[in-house]
Amino acid sequence: MALLRNAVLGSLLIAAATVVCGSAQATTVTSPVTLTDTLNSAGTCKTCGSPPFGTITITQAAPGDELVFTVALAPGDTFARTGVNNAFSFSFATAGETITGLPTNFAQATTPFNNSPFGYFTYAISYNSGNPVSTLTFDLPDSGTLSASDFSLSTNPNDGHTFDAAYFEADILVPTDPTVGATDAPIATAVPEPTTWAMMLLGFAGIGFMSYRRKSRFALRAT
Repeated sequence: MALLRNAVLGSLLIAAATVVCGSAQATTVTSPVTLTDTLNSAGTCKTCGSPPFGTITITQAAPGDELVFTVALAPGDTFARTGVNNAFSFSFATAGETITGLPTNFAQATTPFNNSPFGYFTYAISYNSGNPVSTLTFDLPDSGTLSASDFSLSTNPNDGHTFDAAYFEADILVPTDPTVGATDAPIATAVPEPTTWAMMLLGFAGIGFMSYRRKSRFALRAT
């Protein structure tokens, strides 16, 4: 009877672990996706300090959800409040979308400028006066699934001797007031949801308990 009970219990635990692990894999597919990049270049400026000048984080909770951007400049740096360049620029696969959730004094630029030395981008945000700000957050619609391939390099404005292609650009205030860019492609990482971790741990615990019961049964037989 004990052997039958253990066999039934083992079968149930295996089934539960299989269902749990399968559910965990399915859940991972719809987990939040995050892209990260670093403002690592000051173009041709030789007196603009050392990178990183800031980071860009883009998150999508689920496919079809809006993208949440967070641009965090390095300590002591703030967005430039005057000048010919956009405060922040990027090129996204889907053109013509409306940026929402911008902080006070930030606005979507209707015509992106030539953000020298990084050239032209399809999306741009301007900053019109106001207090010094070192963090920018905003939202962008996306009907698909966030991917690093959604973002592309800036285009050359025919000044090739200084052009430095970048995925993102920011106009910041440091002693030399540079425009900085992210010349490396963003990196995508899938972040498992808390429920995914819980289900995986439950499945592993069930497998471990079954193994423990089997070892105990063999030990009793040996004695």
